[in-house]
Amino acid sequence: MLTFTDYESHYFEEVFSLYKENTQYFLLSGGQEATLEDVHADLNTRPEGVAPWQHHYILIHFQEELVGVLVYVDDYPTVNTIYIGLLLLSPRIQGQGIGSFIMQQLKEELAPGYKFRLSVLAENTQALQFWKHHDFKKVDEKPFTLHAKTQQSFILEFQK
Repeated sequence: MLTFTDYESHYFEEVFSLYKENTQYFLLSGGQEATLEDVHADLNTRPEGVAPWQHHYILIHFQEELVGVLVYVDDYPTVNTIYIGLLLLSPRIQGQGIGSFIMQQLKEELAPGYKFRLSVLAENTQALQFWKHHDFKKVDEKPFTLHAKTQQSFILEFQK
């Protein structure tokens, strides 16, 4: 059974281990393996003008094991938009339908008139395929910079 809980500090080491498991993602996005600073940034960095209550860092457990994190921001960049900053799943469970199950649940809870928005690196073909499979559509392209590595990203949206 999947459970979703708000982040608590005693999970920090487990979260960092999850980040370290995702070597391929971090090499692709930032050109280096995950660091403690990556975890701190995802936990604490908010876009300009975003209040603390709008920023959410959710732990995803499967049978009591931490298998993923979901970072999202309410009403960003516009009202009625939920911006998904990160959906990071353990490589051990990828390809087993858990990500699809998570998206199905999130879509069911999305209120009418709301939409999801996210950014995917153009080179991250696995993620692009996942989001397109879940009916996200490309609406824009923008540069993305992490750890001094700049690359092209696609802005995708889903609306009920």
